[in-house]
Amino acid sequence: VLTLLALVNQFKKGIRLVFVGPVQQGSAVYSELQGKNNIEFLPSSSLSEMNLENVLAGFIPYKANHAENDAIMLPNKALQLLARGIPLAITGMPDFIIEPFVYRLAQGDRSDLNTLDLMVREFDSVQKHIKAYVENNSSQIRLDQFMSTITACRK
Repeated sequence: VLTLLALVNQFKKGIRLVFVGPVQQGSAVYSELQGKNNIEFLPSSSLSEMNLENVLAGFIPYKANHAENDAIMLPNKALQLLARGIPLAITGMPDFIIEPFVYRLAQGDRSDLNTLDLMVREFDSVQKHIKAYVENNSSQIRLDQFMSTITACRK
């Protein structure tokens, strides 16, 4: 992830990276990125309190092949971001969601710069896909699917 962030910092000066939530002051991410002009660290905050007007994507780093992550399908914040019209940029996560608004980053490969350009170009066109996905994945629909699965397992 640090390689990806360094590429963005070096070649995409117009993109501001904002980390929201606890970041350990001595961590590699914090040490490497603090003081960069287009990188900001903010304390934990509710998405409803944040201005997402100029947000290109919600970034979801995922470390594959780590037992503690293998059960994770999608962070809760992802659906909240989608509900606000924010596409997702992910690294390393298995293909749980294959949708036009989910962009896969290679964690530092130069192709990530092309993906960022693509995200900017497609931002408006993916909004209809995001809206449809959110409508089809409401909490009630997910609960109904879960209950249906439990019922089917009992038979």
